[in-house]
This record gives sequence, C-alpha cells and structure tokens, in this order.
Amino acid sequence: MDFLRAHALVDQGILIYLMPEFPMAFFRVAFAGMVCYPLIPITIKRLHDTNRSGWCYFVCILPIIGQFYTLIVCGILRGAKGANRYGEPPV
Repeated sequence: MDFLRAHALVDQGILIYLMPEFPMAFFRVAFAGMVCYPLIPITIKRLHDTNRSGWCYFVCILPIIGQFYTLIVCGILRGAKGANRYGEPPV
C-alpha cells in the first residue's frame, strides 16, 4: 500500500513539473491527494492496534526497507491481545 502511495506521489510530482504542458494535471494531482490522504490515519490506527506509536508511520518514507516494515507490521503481524496503551480493542 505504501509503495503505491509513494509511486503515486512521485507520479504527481512529475505532473506538477509538466503542468504548463498539461493543464488538466492539476485535477489529477488533487484527486491523488484526496485518495492518498485517508490511508494515513488508517495506517496509524493499525500501528496502534499492534501497540506501536503512530510516529512509526514515518518509517514508510524510507525506500524499500520502510515499505517492507509497514507491510509486515500492518499486513502480517497480529494485533495486541486485549487492551494496549491505546485503549481497548474495537471488537
């Protein structure tokens, strides 16, 4: 998920650079921002579920290693059993 987000941001940066040539690029950049923005709190909530700080989200900025870390922590590892320092489990 974070790889796709990073790829989308690079793609949008290229579009911003080429914006004078492609006037509709602004709408594509705005749409990508609206799509990527909700992924941040979802990832932070998942980190809280595994009893990690939300600041660990910034590890995903690191190329390759950070994205594998986020994939393993958010996608593979189980959440903490019972209550953790962020509260009771939602279910």
